Amino acid sequence: MSRPINKNLTDHELKIMKLFWDHDRASVRDILNMLDPPPAYTSLQTAVNNLVKKNYLKKDNSEKEHRFTARIDRLSYQNSVAENLIEDVYEGKAFDLALNLIENQKLSSDEIERIRQLLGELD
Repeated sequence: MSRPINKNLTDHELKIMKLFWDHDRASVRDILNMLDPPPAYTSLQTAVNNLVKKNYLKKDNSEKEHRFTARIDRLSYQNSVAENLIEDVYEGKAFDLALNLIENQKLSSDEIERIRQLLGELD
């Protein structure tokens, strides 16, 4: 999948991208029907067109109603955002981010066990 031009999405763009990730291929009208409350059609169309320009979505003109698909998958986006966070906020120190998350987020016992397993695999 292509790498996006911009590092991060706006909150509104991310909400739209989540719908494309969940529904693979959709028109602006399809996405409009999934949003609650729905924005104006033209506002959503502008946002979708911006996502095409930013290289997050691909436009398919083969049908009367244009369809769009994600150019970048959810995991790739999450990894990109995490890498940017590590570089921009934690000065390239992934350990500091990991430590912050472990110390400051409420983790379930299953999540703690998974972290232990991952650390065990590194030995």
